[in-house]
Amino acid sequence: MPPHPANAGRSTAGGDGDAAAAPVTARPVAVPRVLGRCGAVLAVVAALTACGAKTSQPAPVFSQEPPQLVPAMPLPPDAVDNAVSRLDGLAEKLMDSSGIPGMAVAVVHGGKTLYAKGFGVRDTRTGESVDADTVFQLASLSKPLAATVTAHQVGVGAI
Repeated sequence: MPPHPANAGRSTAGGDGDAAAAPVTARPVAVPRVLGRCGAVLAVVAALTACGAKTSQPAPVFSQEPPQLVPAMPLPPDAVDNAVSRLDGLAEKLMDSSGIPGMAVAVVHGGKTLYAKGFGVRDTRTGESVDADTVFQLASLSKPLAATVTAHQVGVGAI
């Protein structure tokens, strides 16, 4: 079969077995320029213009005043006193059912400590009892608790 006119003067691999034939080379294909220089400049200008566009909303303004605290549900006048009066029994029952050797319980309401009491022992080897001032390690709860207390103190202006 005769070679295609585009391949005239070149040999093809696997042809007639002529070892002295010239190697097959690829010619670069010309890619037409669609935009040209003016189009490229316009594309860059459009992209840069879009980068500098202003937002349609102003930046938020933060108040220096903390938001008003609103109770989720108003408590009846005697609700806190009724709950506090049941704490001794609840603490003893919890210690019996869970095997906790000791705990300290405190109730603070309206910025006042209404109840603070220790139950059980702080060390089962020595039998040293827990009181209202006993400090316990809270393990992984200590950081979120400390952050909450700190945030509250910042909110009320104490820090």
